[in-house]
Amino acid sequence: MDEMKKYKVAGHLFGVRICDGLKLDLSQYEPFATSEGTPLFTLDVQCGTDDTLGMEFTPESRQDSLGQLIESGTLPDGRRVIRIGWEGTASLMVSDPDYTAATLYLDRRYRNVTLEYSLMLLYAFRTAPLGTLSFHGSMVVNGDRAYIFLGVSGTGKSTHSRLWLENIPGTWLLNDDHPVVRVADDGSVTAYGSPWSGKTRCYINDSRQLGALVQLSQAKENRIRRLSPVEAYVDIINSVAGKRWERRMADGIHAAVEAIVASVGCWHLGCLPDADAAMLCYSTVKITGTSTVPGPSDSSNKSGE
Repeated sequence: MDEMKKYKVAGHLFGVRICDGLKLDLSQYEPFATSEGTPLFTLDVQCGTDDTLGMEFTPESRQDSLGQLIESGTLPDGRRVIRIGWEGTASLMVSDPDYTAATLYLDRRYRNVTLEYSLMLLYAFRTAPLGTLSFHGSMVVNGDRAYIFLGVSGTGKSTHSRLWLENIPGTWLLNDDHPVVRVADDGSVTAYGSPWSGKTRCYINDSRQLGALVQLSQAKENRIRRLSPVEAYVDIINSVAGKRWERRMADGIHAAVEAIVASVGCWHLGCLPDADAAMLCYSTVKITGTSTVPGPSDSSNKSGE
């Protein structure tokens, strides 16, 4: 095995060790590289064999859509298994029960993207009990605050981020697919860039205080409203990675989401893909910031007005 390489994301250190001769692209992790500290978890990466790739396990969940398979389960000895595949491939990651040490057995194709997904999932599972959430969203920075846009695939998260970049001076993109949010012991909430940014190569090792979370949906006019605590909790829970059926992980996610809801403005924006939507969102969430004083209950404009 090659020497272990270490990376730090949102203050959490992890290590990756790749089998000699296995060529993988780790360039997206370089901004997060470090040489000091003890890893919170490690991942050894090897070429899979018929025996390792064919391990039988008790399934827990299965997600099979758009040609991608992610299946989780448990081996008889209690170790956790994640099967990740595309178009007939099926790599396998095997981890100890608390996700501190794992081995990824790679199939012949899609090796780089499989490594990316494996590390992203392992990071989410291991850090969830530590007040850290891995979101599926797009994140921009304006001034001293970060703003995360949430929504199901195809909603327009990246498009809305781009509209902020084009229409709101001083805005820049920190992550376009999987930003990380960490709740500190004092209750402060910080958003971080990560090595996982989907199709957009935006791997920035930086952080800002989280200013707002905005759930997006497509609509015939632009309208924004502040979410109730219950609505905000549901939207956040549905936007973060983790295994809800594992108690320690679920408790960590629950505590972090409650802390975020208590201190960060959470909004719903029904919108068109236009500049007016970005300006309405910016003017509303930027003014209210993280204040506990209620913002406008319902603000709207129609495109072109």
